[in-house]
Amino acid sequence: PLTLKSVSILSSRPVYTDLLSTAFFILGEEEGGVLVDRLRRDSGEMIEYVAVREDGTVAASPARRSPLPDRS
Repeated sequence: PLTLKSVSILSSRPVYTDLLSTAFFILGEEEGGVLVDRLRRDSGEMIEYVAVREDGTVAASPARRSPLPDRS
């Protein structure tokens, strides 16, 4: 059963936002989080998530300890 109301993906590459929000929503919080973490690590891109659970509580990517790279 689906356990999430919504998922938002923040990324330095727009192609990831639509793809990952749909995949994360279908996979669920645990597997979706693993997917985001793996893609972030393997690609080196900034990818974060915010997920709203059915009960209204919110899950989000762990806070980064180092600043994001300047991509301008």
